Amino acid sequence: MLKVYLRSGAEDVRHELLTHLIHEGDAALTVRVTDGAVTLTGCLPPSVPADRALRLTRACPGVVDAAAEFTTA
Repeated sequence: MLKVYLRSGAEDVRHELLTHLIHEGDAALTVRVTDGAVTLTGCLPPSVPADRALRLTRACPGVVDAAAEFTTA
C-alpha cells in the first residue's frame, strides 16, 4: 500500500527545488530517487543553505528520506 505514495520522479523533486528555492541558472543539481529516497548532488549557490534544500525535498509528497552531497559555488 505504501508503494503507491512513494515519490518516483526525480524531475518532480528537481522542479520543486527550482521553483521554490533555486533559480535554474544558479545550480547544477542532480536528483536521484529510489523507492521514495531522494539523493541530491551538485553545486548550490552560496545563498541557498543545504539544510533548507533538504527540508523542502523532505516536504515533497512521496519522499520518505533525503540525503545530500552538495558543494558550493
